[in-house]
Amino acid sequence: MSLNRRVPVFAVVALAASGALAACGSSPLSTPAPTSTTAPVQVTAVPSTTSVGTPTPTSTAAVASTPSPSTASSQGPATTPIPGSTLDPSLSDAGVVGRLVIPADTRNDYTGTHDIVGLASDASDCSYSLEGDEFTAVAWYDDAPNGMLHQMAVTVPADTVPSNDGELRAAISSGSVYADFVNETGFGSAYSGATSKGDGSSSSIDIVLHGNTLVFTFTGTTWDKIDFSGQMMCAGMAHGGE
Repeated sequence: MSLNRRVPVFAVVALAASGALAACGSSPLSTPAPTSTTAPVQVTAVPSTTSVGTPTPTSTAAVASTPSPSTASSQGPATTPIPGSTLDPSLSDAGVVGRLVIPADTRNDYTGTHDIVGLASDASDCSYSLEGDEFTAVAWYDDAPNGMLHQMAVTVPADTVPSNDGELRAAISSGSVYADFVNETGFGSAYSGATSKGDGSSSSIDIVLHGNTLVFTFTGTTWDKIDFSGQMMCAGMAHGGE
């Protein structure tokens, strides 16, 4: 799930005309008498060169500059306008949002801050597992474009979820963090940390209940030693995820 320039013909004609004029009128240039004969020819040739040559660089520049921003925006990381701004779970109809911060991505070009707003229709949810032993906050955005997050999740043991307003559970190392980008190549798009996996990755998660919102704040390192941090929020959790 991890997701053209031509050389104007007129310019050549103008140059040929200029060459012919230079060959025929090299001596009259210093003699005032032939001015009436030479001047009309020069006046005719100059506007011709100017009118043809001027728009050509202008249109060429416009064509050359247009693809660059488009290419950059489609391939670069989708960072937030204001990195560090507060997440707002009310923007999600599923009440779940997430943020991933990668300070130095040595695998892909995803260095920066990335947000995801989960959609209920894409199965975004905050709930306990069927067995009741884990709690997972997951945000899905199936239609995310290339370079953006389309999935983010935090999973913790059920007994680490706070149930009282203001209650904090800190430094949980038995959970996991997972984030996946839409990547046209289809390789290396997932960034995760789970100490229990034994693959060299790790994560540490803090959970606090603010009113009816569970806030998961985490740090982690992927198997290939890329550090990350971030946060997820679940609204409507007045009784610790119930």
